[in-house]
Amino acid sequence: VQLGGLIEYKFGLNDRDDEVELKLLAERRAGDLGLRFNLIAEREVDSGAEWVYGYAARGMWSANERFAFGLEAFGEPEFDAHYAGPRATLRLGEATVALGYLVGFDDAQSDSQIRLGVEFSAH
Repeated sequence: VQLGGLIEYKFGLNDRDDEVELKLLAERRAGDLGLRFNLIAEREVDSGAEWVYGYAARGMWSANERFAFGLEAFGEPEFDAHYAGPRATLRLGEATVALGYLVGFDDAQSDSQIRLGVEFSAH
């Protein structure tokens, strides 16, 4: 398992407070299977603000060098908001296109999402 950490400071715009976000990142690759789990803590930079906790998880299987599919999940247990669903990625040269559909559970039951992402990488 590879472990990492991330500290992010977000400057608030349009009368929003600044935020700080901490992440513990864990990833494991075993052949064509990639597993990822992140623990997240964030809060507004305000004397009365409280920490909000969440998670992100993903399991992907690479069918070949261009195509992978799997499952991903996100949530904030404190708010009983959880999302899970399938994800597929397609590599096109230097770009990777990802498409996913997340179904909401618990208090997020009516909040399903379609997710589309494009990532570019230079070697």
